[in-house]
Amino acid sequence: MNTRHLRRVLRKSWKKGRKRVRRRVKAVEHFAVFLLVSLVNRLVACLSPRIARRLGAALGKLGFTVARGERRAVLRHLEWAFGGTMSEDERLEMARRVFINAGITAAEWPFLTAGRTAALLGKVTVEGEEHLRNAQAKGRGLLFLTAHYGNWELMTSRTPG
Repeated sequence: MNTRHLRRVLRKSWKKGRKRVRRRVKAVEHFAVFLLVSLVNRLVACLSPRIARRLGAALGKLGFTVARGERRAVLRHLEWAFGGTMSEDERLEMARRVFINAGITAAEWPFLTAGRTAALLGKVTVEGEEHLRNAQAKGRGLLFLTAHYGNWELMTSRTPG
């Protein structure tokens, strides 16, 4: 066996080994992130909803500051949606509020997954609940139509059955 052939075989074997190692490292990284997020979720669920919301708002403000690419994407989408009807300053303020709202929603999520939904429901309001009750009384089906802002996941917990 000549040296050129040997080098080629070794290089191929080395590349396969590196790919396997990279896949395993990625799997360990993903598992570590999963454990960290699970721990943070449990810790946040132990807080009062008011403190959790404040923490989420602060993290949203931080995200707005440091996540430049995401901020640019939100601003671009607001430009598409509102065009010339909003000034650049108004779009910037709305983008900041989008990040804050996302942070608050993320801080409320652990309450939903930890079975502490009741702690959040004091802030939830339902408009038009009488329509729901009338449809239920008549035995009719219901269709909920809602915008995708705020923590709309709470609707399923707040809606009377």
